[in-house]
Amino acid sequence: MQEIQRERVRLIRARQGLQARRKTRYPGKSKPLLQAAWPNHVWTYDFVTDATVDGRRLKCLMVCDEFTRQGLRIKVARLLGAAEVKRVLGRCALPSTAAQRTSGATTARSSSPRR
Repeated sequence: MQEIQRERVRLIRARQGLQARRKTRYPGKSKPLLQAAWPNHVWTYDFVTDATVDGRRLKCLMVCDEFTRQGLRIKVARLLGAAEVKRVLGRCALPSTAAQRTSGATTARSSSPRR
């Protein structure tokens, strides 16, 4: 049995119109990340998943202050939905600690403290 080279297969597929065009990236389209200049200026949040010994999943939501690198909240649960994430971020946004910007899965600017 004769082996066909990968490049030849690519050329045949391109002639037949089977090759999908590669997407081109345009540099400079994304905005630069906001650097924290003082405490509670920018918060970040992230999800970390792990499993227990019996195989059940744990999901952790961690909220941190970017300037001080201090952990503001850690929420651990089997399931963390959007409503629970909003609730945890709302609890972090007390009048004395409300961040001007939160970066993570979504970016939001708090104009007034949430309760």
